[in-house]
Amino acid sequence: MLLRESIELFLEQYHRGKAELPAKPAKLRKELKRFLRHCEAQSAPCQTADLSGEIVASYLSDRTRKASGRPRKSTVLALRVFFEFLRREKLVETALAAFLPAHTATKNKADNLLHQLQALEENLLTELNDLTKNVTRLGKEQYKVQTAIDAKQQREAVFFEELQRRLARYERLLEDLSGLKQELTRQISLEIIKDLLPVIDGLENAIALSASLNGKIPAPVHAKTGKNFLRRFFAPRELAENAAPMDVQHWVAGMEIIRDRLLALFKKSGVTPIPSLGEKFDPQLHLTVAGESHNGIEPNAILKEQLRGYRRGEEIVRFAEVVVAK
Repeated sequence: MLLRESIELFLEQYHRGKAELPAKPAKLRKELKRFLRHCEAQSAPCQTADLSGEIVASYLSDRTRKASGRPRKSTVLALRVFFEFLRREKLVETALAAFLPAHTATKNKADNLLHQLQALEENLLTELNDLTKNVTRLGKEQYKVQTAIDAKQQREAVFFEELQRRLARYERLLEDLSGLKQELTRQISLEIIKDLLPVIDGLENAIALSASLNGKIPAPVHAKTGKNFLRRFFAPRELAENAAPMDVQHWVAGMEIIRDRLLALFKKSGVTPIPSLGEKFDPQLHLTVAGESHNGIEPNAILKEQLRGYRRGEEIVRFAEVVVAK
């Protein structure tokens, strides 16, 4: 059978689906036609039985790439499939035998490449295992570091919370101390004011007495007898009776200045006198020491003030002692 007829038979079976080919039809047809032209160039007409190893080797040499020095994959694939078809149809034996050495060499190269790939895979698996171990180790170290960081942050949070609690307690203590200081200052000032009340009472009594004497009092005995106590005690009565009155206006003015300064000090501390004369008796402000009957005056009206009272805000420093109308 002619080689051309064998190729057409092979392609016909391929189109009918009787041959399973891994290549595309157009590419396979093109490669087989190129092989046919090469064979006819050697001997025309070319018989299928006349295929030899020299013809196949010559064609593979023509189809060898210059860069790699190897036949094209499409050429090797087309010839391998075509020769398998010829062998199966028992059209040729020598051609298949001539092609097998090249095919075996290609298979050996493929096996070598497979071994290389397997070795590469083993190396990659080894590196992957090492990398997995390193990642696991790093993960454990990272976990330890993160655990330490979390513990440190927790300790800092506890410390910060305790610090805030202590600062709040310290601020409350400062507020309590400030309030205690103000209360203590108020109590001390109140006690001082209470101690000064008799002084103001004495000054007011002295000023009232000097007003009743019209500003004149008898001269002291020691004005003529000296400062000796015995001489003043045993001085003749006529000397004391005949002593010239002495002007005390300056003394009274001095006492009024002292009284006014004390009252100004009281006012600065918030202490003011309690009004009494002409007011109606108030048990929360006044203290009754006597009662008098008067016509035309309504009951509980304050007639006299025996002792002046003082207050600081709503707090009573001293009740006013008064005489009220019955």
